[in-house]
Amino acid sequence: MPPESKVCRNRDCRAQGSVLQFYDRFFLVQWLQWFARDYLNMTSFRDLLRSEGAGGAPHRLSDDDVIERIAELVISGRLHVHGQPVPAQAQGADAAAAGPSNAQKAIDKSKVVDYMDKNTYDTDTYHHQCAKVCHAGLAAGGLGWDKDRPTAAKDNGPWLQTHGAQIVGRSNNTDLPSGYTQQKGDVAVFSGGPTHPIGHMEIYDGKQWVSDTKQTTFSPARTYGGSVIIYRFPD
Repeated sequence: MPPESKVCRNRDCRAQGSVLQFYDRFFLVQWLQWFARDYLNMTSFRDLLRSEGAGGAPHRLSDDDVIERIAELVISGRLHVHGQPVPAQAQGADAAAAGPSNAQKAIDKSKVVDYMDKNTYDTDTYHHQCAKVCHAGLAAGGLGWDKDRPTAAKDNGPWLQTHGAQIVGRSNNTDLPSGYTQQKGDVAVFSGGPTHPIGHMEIYDGKQWVSDTKQTTFSPARTYGGSVIIYRFPD
């Protein structure tokens, strides 16, 4: 993260650099979680809430609640984010800001799905290892197995984009997005909900979606909750 990147208050900001624009709340929350984990401790976010009078008693809030309230302040314009300009990803005005791009190299999607198919044996039997298996599959295809990869499945969107993936579909529920056509190697990231707080991650192998199990459905559960964004690496 470049030193000029920061989350700050509009009224006393003197930082130089581009202000990142976020058009998707789910992606903004993902980005803030990544930013807080790797570049800014939660105490700084709590101090921002306290200074804006928007957090009640910030020290009593969970980290997730702090992130949600910071997201509200960014969307309302009371806070903003400085960082490096981010290329538009997909869907025009729906493009979302992401972290700085890492060195990108071509991903061999055939090797990705070959790994997934050979290392996933059960059907619709989830083991809470979806992100770990998907990371290993992407690594088999040439994606760097770097320290920045998120542990929670729901946090993987910004990380995928820093490695060159683009958004090709999104849905406010867990149905297959309207107008989206599945392609081998596509990666779906589910935000999850109260009963599935870490979300879900899965890869399309050309015939079915695979995670830490071979799935017979796109969504891991009928009542999974939350939303989904689908990412695609260039050929």
